[in-house]
Amino acid sequence: MNSFESHLVFQGESSPLIVVAKLGKPFGIKGFLKIYLFSESDEYFKKKHSFFVNFQQSWQPIDIEFFQRHKDN
Repeated sequence: MNSFESHLVFQGESSPLIVVAKLGKPFGIKGFLKIYLFSESDEYFKKKHSFFVNFQQSWQPIDIEFFQRHKDN
């Protein structure tokens, strides 16, 4: 099992892949996916960056169509 199998990474302009979050379980009737950020900032998602997930031992690009930060309890 690859150590990045359930992680979301991004690649900015001229930068290496950077792990920014862990993928969680899907939820809701629209199929949203929980994402656990590794930092306090969600700037990666507010800006349009190239995101990738490791699927079947290959980095696959994904599009994030909607992002909503959960209210802190």
